[in-house]
Amino acid sequence: LLMVGRKGLGKTESGHALAQVLFEDAESPQLRVVDGAVFGSPGAKDLSIFDNDFLSKPNVIVFCNIEKCPPPLLALILSVTDNKDFRNSYIIFTFETNGESKLKEPLGFQTNAQGDEAKPQDSLALQFSRKPEFMGRVDKVVAFNPLEMPHYMAIFLKHIDFMNQKAQREGGKVPALLVTPRCVENFLAMGKFQYGATGLKRVIEDYIFSRLAVYVNSGVSLGKTVICDMTPEGKIVFHNLPESPTAQ
Repeated sequence: LLMVGRKGLGKTESGHALAQVLFEDAESPQLRVVDGAVFGSPGAKDLSIFDNDFLSKPNVIVFCNIEKCPPPLLALILSVTDNKDFRNSYIIFTFETNGESKLKEPLGFQTNAQGDEAKPQDSLALQFSRKPEFMGRVDKVVAFNPLEMPHYMAIFLKHIDFMNQKAQREGGKVPALLVTPRCVENFLAMGKFQYGATGLKRVIEDYIFSRLAVYVNSGVSLGKTVICDMTPEGKIVFHNLPESPTAQ
């Protein structure tokens, strides 16, 4: 698959989602992500990570930012992935466009009302996609539209849910987090995530998770659940969820 779109739309995340479906683990060792922007640099991941043990079982490989990959290295990737050793591999290439790429079709894998596949409209993507040596190895092009507010809402709640799953695994060492509807609405209205889902994740980490860590380490007596709220002035605040009275 070739996944095309602006930064932060979920192209690389699709590889993790596929791993979740195939292996019930989004961070499965049978998932490998190689960044074309740094591929070949000292210390960066190279093709040696695809050893026989990895390739002998079903696996997912994501080559992200291939538009930044130098031609010789891209040719190497293509030659290797054309090898029969990769017959168990699901391979995803991600391509970051530098334009709006506003498409009339829906987001990601979806199709429009006529059932037509979404097509990349960005001129850079089109120029790259005309390379026969590359497109000959691609089964399908998946174009991603810019995110809209309902998508940001779903992503925000996903990160909070992930935090609460971690709290459950830690067995009470980390409090569960309950974010008020007012906080969610005002937080998203701030619009400080210009790089899509990637930018939103960073803002959540800076504005909520890092401040929650300060609250947890401040010496307060923590309950099982901490409430995250936002004041009318836009300040993130935390307080414990009151414990229910014990039945007599």
